[in-house]
Amino acid sequence: MQCDTKIKLLDHAERLFAEKGIRATSIRDLASAAKVNVAAVNYHFGSKDGLMTQVIERRLVPLNQVREERLTLVLSIAESEGRQPKIEDLLRALIEPTFEFAARLPESQPFLELVGRAMSGTDAQFREIFHRQFEPLFQILDTATQSALPHIPPQELRCRLYFAMGSLHSAMRMVGRKDTVLFPTSETSNVPVVTEMVLNFIASGLRAPCTREGKA
Repeated sequence: MQCDTKIKLLDHAERLFAEKGIRATSIRDLASAAKVNVAAVNYHFGSKDGLMTQVIERRLVPLNQVREERLTLVLSIAESEGRQPKIEDLLRALIEPTFEFAARLPESQPFLELVGRAMSGTDAQFREIFHRQFEPLFQILDTATQSALPHIPPQELRCRLYFAMGSLHSAMRMVGRKDTVLFPTSETSNVPVVTEMVLNFIASGLRAPCTREGKA
């Protein structure tokens, strides 16, 4: 019963945070939506910050585990073949699990909306929690892309990766949805098609000529 209550609270928190924003959602709002008393929220999560952390970790931890496994495999194969990793392989290891997650779990749509809203909004606390979860994976990706694109200065490449993450977060929100201008039919909203669209877009940006003065 306690487990059911906790899952129910996480589900409602995810939805309300996505719809109203984290700051605008009170513990009382959440308790009312889940039809529990306020004490239940404090019992399971300790605080609103604790709740927010678990909302993020519930979806992001397993997703990042799959991404890391695929990135590690790409790097291992490249090393065994005596070559640098290909940027497309690295991006596919990151992007494909993301869209598989979005398409496989329709109930996760509020979380995808929440990520998009929070990452483009002003809630610094959410971004800090999100970044803390994503940072280890980003470090692997950062090092790997520098190997794949050694002609791009590391600092500029790192900036481009942050831009790429913004594109990926925007696209995540649209996968599996039929009510968007970009993906209005099942033909264009399936995982392989969207993966290739986003992969090609990001790869082109990462490979673009350097913008810093004196760099070709």
